[in-house]
Amino acid sequence: MDVGQPLSQGIVQSNLGIPINCDKLDEVSCFAGFSVREVVNKLNEIPPCESFKSVAGFGNTFWFTNEYHGGYISEGTASLEDTFKKMKAFSPVSERRISIVTGESGLLSCLPELSKLSNLVIILDQNPILLLFLISIFNELPKIERCGEEEYEDLIKDAFLAVKKKVEDIIFSEEDILYLAKEYRDAFKEWHCFSSKERFEETKKVLKKIHIHPVCTNYYDEAAMKTLAEIISDEGLSIAFFNVTNVLEYYYQFFEWKRYPCPIKGVDNTLYLKELPLTEDTLCAYSSLMYRDDKQTATCTGDIFFEEAYQLHKLNIYYDVCGETLSEQKTDKELIVEACLRLAQTDPREDGNILTKLRNLLAHSSQEALFQLSQNYREVSKKIDKNKAYKSSLENEQKKFTFLSVLQRALDEAGLTVNRPDSSYEGKRKKR
Repeated sequence: MDVGQPLSQGIVQSNLGIPINCDKLDEVSCFAGFSVREVVNKLNEIPPCESFKSVAGFGNTFWFTNEYHGGYISEGTASLEDTFKKMKAFSPVSERRISIVTGESGLLSCLPELSKLSNLVIILDQNPILLLFLISIFNELPKIERCGEEEYEDLIKDAFLAVKKKVEDIIFSEEDILYLAKEYRDAFKEWHCFSSKERFEETKKVLKKIHIHPVCTNYYDEAAMKTLAEIISDEGLSIAFFNVTNVLEYYYQFFEWKRYPCPIKGVDNTLYLKELPLTEDTLCAYSSLMYRDDKQTATCTGDIFFEEAYQLHKLNIYYDVCGETLSEQKTDKELIVEACLRLAQTDPREDGNILTKLRNLLAHSSQEALFQLSQNYREVSKKIDKNKAYKSSLENEQKKFTFLSVLQRALDEAGLTVNRPDSSYEGKRKKR
């Protein structure tokens, strides 16, 4: 089997300029049916979404995953440990496989299992601080000779020091990071690489035959996702494991990165992810951590991932707006009018995401729900009229009109008509 040329000795740079030690790839495992060098070189051409200077003091850094029992996940619900178990039992059909994970994704606790699926692991995240921290850990871990408390702390401290050299005025302290590192290790128990001498040696052995490469970009960046998909496809690769964590819950970024065109139908925050060549047997993991009480990490195969993600987003957007989860007793038909009334009464000066929420709500509602809304259109319009935040200026009047326009557009696309009251901004504008 032609396994391609190994990476040369020394250091390569990621697309953000993070140095990565490639000495371990002097001998590429026969598991790799492709040239790691070629893939890495192409990955480094993806423009980074941030720089270290622009994220100085980055407050939203998740140094370790928190998707474990005792973290964000309650006992009895699915967590990353369950994903590790499925990973352990998973047998990929093709050797030409890579894995894509988001942030830390439990890498310090699952590398032996992940190495059986692919020998190139892409860490994708928009936060360069986190990527530098993680790559610093994986560069230094093979050099550690002993599995002890002191060695583990030194590893974390050295990685954090590498971050502090790049980023001034970082808001986290060394004590903060060490506390999180201990919580993380204790939570994953026998899975963690520092849990025992056997697990430690197993993880070090694995690090000699896999390459972990950071890519600083955003899942909501259309151009980046297309480029990543093209790289994977052009090399004839497929994805063995894909962990998007709870990124899909940050649906506002879908609108921040690129303003979605006017139609309501098709608003889907997985749109750019659909560029990735997932296969029927890709093992996918995704999480629900922000909106509902039943926080968990779920797994599924690639053939149903996007439908699962769509349904999760539908549940989340209704909970975000209504504070209630869709169920057999509470369907979108029962909640759609209440949800729109809540948004109509919200002060746009206090919540600048009203239209984003409205569009997501309408895009993820059934035909039955939209019909129910069409029957109650006047009620929603009257609530908008009574919202004092829309009466202080022409600009706010236009925002009011936009709210109703989005509503009307969704109903029009669904083939539904409404009687639009004369009190709408449209009616007032014609009289001026």
